[in-house]
Amino acid sequence: MPYENFKSKNPLAAKIAANARKFDVEMLQNEAVVEVLLTASSQKLSAGERAEIERIFTRLIKIEEDAQLSKFS
Repeated sequence: MPYENFKSKNPLAAKIAANARKFDVEMLQNEAVVEVLLTASSQKLSAGERAEIERIFTRLIKIEEDAQLSKFS
């Protein structure tokens, strides 16, 4: 089955994975991994893991802001 015909069971996971691919964030490009993260009842993350997640999301926000600013330049 071609990838284009794949229907996600979780649209939010699909959107996160698509944006991760768009912004080259390898850790979140796999929709199944994103699904597990979204459905996990509790996560125990080390301080280092929390810092890495914060770094990833901070980078994504910066990329998005830069992309929006470049539209108006």
